[in-house]
Amino acid sequence: MKAYREYMQKGIVPTPAMLKSELLPESPQTTAPKKNFLELLEEFVLLLKQRGYKPNTLKKYNSTLNHFREYHKEREPVDIEAYTLQVHNTFLVFLAEGYDFHPNTIASMVKNLKVFFKFCREEKGINLHADYLKLRAAYIEPEKIFLTEEELDKIMGLEMNHKLSKVRDAFLFACYTGLRYSDLFNLSTNHIVDKGPYKVINIMPQKTMSTQKKLNKRVEIVLVPQALEIIERYQGRSIKSLPVITNQRMNEYLKWIARLAGLEYPVQTVVYEQGVPKSVFVPKWTCVSTHTARHTFATQSLMRGMDLKVLQEILGHSDIRTTMTYAKIVDEYKHKVMLEVWSRSKAG
Repeated sequence: MKAYREYMQKGIVPTPAMLKSELLPESPQTTAPKKNFLELLEEFVLLLKQRGYKPNTLKKYNSTLNHFREYHKEREPVDIEAYTLQVHNTFLVFLAEGYDFHPNTIASMVKNLKVFFKFCREEKGINLHADYLKLRAAYIEPEKIFLTEEELDKIMGLEMNHKLSKVRDAFLFACYTGLRYSDLFNLSTNHIVDKGPYKVINIMPQKTMSTQKKLNKRVEIVLVPQALEIIERYQGRSIKSLPVITNQRMNEYLKWIARLAGLEYPVQTVVYEQGVPKSVFVPKWTCVSTHTARHTFATQSLMRGMDLKVLQEILGHSDIRTTMTYAKIVDEYKHKVMLEVWSRSKAG
């Protein structure tokens, strides 16, 4: 054999392994084709699903993925290592002009991309362009629409069909407890704890559960008589404490209910057209949503003299500054009422 003779001529006694390597030379190393930005983003979203992320979280990442697919259709594949601020800004313009998104929707997508870039760097070992560190998710604090005590009474006193009355009851319950929609939807009889003289909701808020550093922070909310009356109305019907429908459908019904209650007077709000803010006046009923209940609870609690620190604990805010936004709203409301009262007195 040629290989054997060549080894012997060199004074080397070949081993079986050496001869085998000559017969079966190593095949050249084949490297996997490099994945572009979109392919890596698809892999990342699939991985989140495999890791058991919650459906609502997956929905947000899938939305980001789908919009990047649309952006990708008419362009050359984006190289993840060449994702610069210039490329990023082109994507943002595509979102703002093509879909007329609210700035907070775009900010949410930017936040998702930042998590994706962290995955690429830490888990995939990809050398990213330094510009990825400059991405900013700039959220705009939405206006906090809340209901007055008089408006709550109007909604409570409405005569309506069974379907609407269930929506109304769930909404009012949130107004008396400050629960977010996600916690209201998941509320079960297991969360209601009898303390003897009163009952409380003992719950780990969904938003808290999704934030690792706040994990296991439970919140207790006492059931005031109005809330207790509502929840006892549905006691024993199912393990769920209240008949809560989907957020989208509930928001539709709430606007209907608010209109029936006569919430027609104009309120000032900000709308965005291709990312540009515009101040407009709209009937108040158009602004009522499930989150209005939480704002209503916070403002009405402060108006009744609740301590700001106590309210912070009930709402589950980690930062007192978040709770203080409600204190500012209450002050502005009191100023407005005072001006109206004194103006009427002068006119009379």
